[in-house]
Amino acid sequence: VILITHDHLDHLDPETLPRFLNTNRNITVLAPHNAWEKARQYEMNHNYVMFNRRTVWTYKNIKFTAVKAEHSDRTAIGCIIDDGKQKLYITGDTLYNKEIFEDLPNDIYAVFLPINGSGNNMNIIDAKNFAKETGAKWAVPVHFGMFDDINPNEFNSENAVIPKLYEQIRFRKEG
Repeated sequence: VILITHDHLDHLDPETLPRFLNTNRNITVLAPHNAWEKARQYEMNHNYVMFNRRTVWTYKNIKFTAVKAEHSDRTAIGCIIDDGKQKLYITGDTLYNKEIFEDLPNDIYAVFLPINGSGNNMNIIDAKNFAKETGAKWAVPVHFGMFDDINPNEFNSENAVIPKLYEQIRFRKEG
């Protein structure tokens, strides 16, 4: 499964996507309308699912649910990924918008959210507040260090897990 949250080059890269899609493997691509239109140009035998807000798609007992995002691509989405044990929330690129919380469950294990504060994304302060309001056990800042010099350690929430390039994210054990 490939999840594309919106149609911007850093999320739907025309040089990277063909490396995954120009294959005989059957891949499911979940993408909101604008990104779905572009991704479908790789018409191998893939399953392209128009994954707009409130759409649910289940793949091998993992449920994907598209949720609202507030971004310059008006069809942008976030996604709840639920394996039956934990719910991960990928916000995609988004600003802090109160309407988003209408789409969210109250038992999010980890939220992955932008902190760069430009291009219609949350800044660090808004991201910390947003993460707190989701009630997520863990908050993982993303969307930094590619087009900016933001220090992710400034996202110093008590439940923050700062990702490192090429390293698996490890959540601290409870208790």
